[in-house]
Amino acid sequence: MSNDISPLDLFGMYMKVTGVPILGDLPALDPELAGKKLGVVNGAAWINLWISYFGGLLLPGVKLIAVGNDAVQLNFMR
Repeated sequence: MSNDISPLDLFGMYMKVTGVPILGDLPALDPELAGKKLGVVNGAAWINLWISYFGGLLLPGVKLIAVGNDAVQLNFMR
């Protein structure tokens, strides 16, 4: 498997999609979404990237709080 991207570039792109967690509200174009939060429980760490990307597109201004990692998936599979 070839590495077409450096680890630093990968991390930079990941941070552009997911951002840095903040405590305050996010700016919202739709006033009905302002100040809203959505918790998402998932079963694999890589899903957080999809949650951040698509959640940001579909629910701009909603703070997405993703909880989960591979341990959740492995426990569920067991």
